[in-house]
Amino acid sequence: GFYGDPVIKIAKNGSIFLTHLSKNKAKKWPSWFDCIVFERSTDGVNFTSVCVGANENKMQDKPWFSLDEGQKSRFNGNIYLTSNE
Repeated sequence: GFYGDPVIKIAKNGSIFLTHLSKNKAKKWPSWFDCIVFERSTDGVNFTSVCVGANENKMQDKPWFSLDEGQKSRFNGNIYLTSNE
């Protein structure tokens, strides 16, 4: 589920990226923050999501990320996301 700490970025190509903390209702605090949810949309309506950094024994927090959009960067197009993994 969507718990909090949302981070939104819009890439130069118009793609929308969103990260947030999850809340697994089947677990107790603090283990309910069992992953960071990373979502992407190319049309602003439909989002695909993936659970990043899933770890049964660690609380995931601070879902910050950065996009490499440097024209001359050899890593152009990469996304870097923090995780407690």
